[in-house]
Amino acid sequence: MQELKPDMLKCNRCNFCKMAPFPTITSAKYEDICPIFKYHRMHGYTASGQSYASLAILDGRIEPDAEMAGDLSCCTACGACATMCMRHTETDRLEINMALREHFVEGGFAPDVHSKAMDNLKKYGNVYGDKLKNSPGAWASGLKLKKLPGESAEVLLFSGCATRHNASYAASARKLAELLLAAGVDVGILGDDEPCCGLPAYWRGFRELFMENAAGVKQTLDGAGVKQIVALGGSCYGALKARYHEYAEAPQTEVLHATEYLARLVNEGKLKLKNAVRKTVTYHDPCYLGRRSELKEKWTGERKTAFGQMEYFDPPRTLNYGTDGVFDPP
Repeated sequence: MQELKPDMLKCNRCNFCKMAPFPTITSAKYEDICPIFKYHRMHGYTASGQSYASLAILDGRIEPDAEMAGDLSCCTACGACATMCMRHTETDRLEINMALREHFVEGGFAPDVHSKAMDNLKKYGNVYGDKLKNSPGAWASGLKLKKLPGESAEVLLFSGCATRHNASYAASARKLAELLLAAGVDVGILGDDEPCCGLPAYWRGFRELFMENAAGVKQTLDGAGVKQIVALGGSCYGALKARYHEYAEAPQTEVLHATEYLARLVNEGKLKLKNAVRKTVTYHDPCYLGRRSELKEKWTGERKTAFGQMEYFDPPRTLNYGTDGVFDPP
């Protein structure tokens, strides 16, 4: 955490880690971007509050304890606070939050339910343990999908752990596979050998476990010998594309979300809609499918001064992790 102290000190309690940019919302109903603050309505649960808690720990003014660890774990790590703070200070507030979580884990203050989940990840390869009724490849039963790495394919469909316990996820995986096959895509799956992406370990502050798991996943994915990896879930997508870059090594293969790959097929004329879809769809900035899947881009411009007092950036700084995202669509 010590290396992040300069970023902690940048916080002036402006409260933008709680609120969406005012011009982008149509009602006060949508002003909150932090789901935990919306529920608790207390500053201590926000990115700003956690930054000041981190400072207090570093300065020796408070000591970590189990109650504080529980409050900290309420954060969903959606990254909305980081999106807003980077507009003003180029500071990733979620990075501070994750460092604080790691500090609590290292100090032995991880909530019991989190420790149990991580034990399951190490022992069973998923956070649910032996409670899952279905194997990783059960959803694909009866489909003519290639089994990797024994067979070869150009595209790997990475379905994720949720297909093992959530019927809607399993149905989505099956529908996606059917679409890919209908479009003539050379697609395969890892089946029962598909590993957990390990993102729950990152979320809970178990850094070493996340890195260890990521190394194994990378080895498995690289060994599949495909040109693209298509992830069904936003969390798996965000982990493979962005978090692995920061904490471990990313797969050598291009990682795409299902929506990206389907859009590519439509644009290439390989997938066509037979009937018009007459629906109004609201698409907003999601957490791991959107803002937390973007790779950080270092700004290399120049700070300039105009009229002897106004400072500006040339060229303007790139805003990473989404633009004006709200967790509740306006």
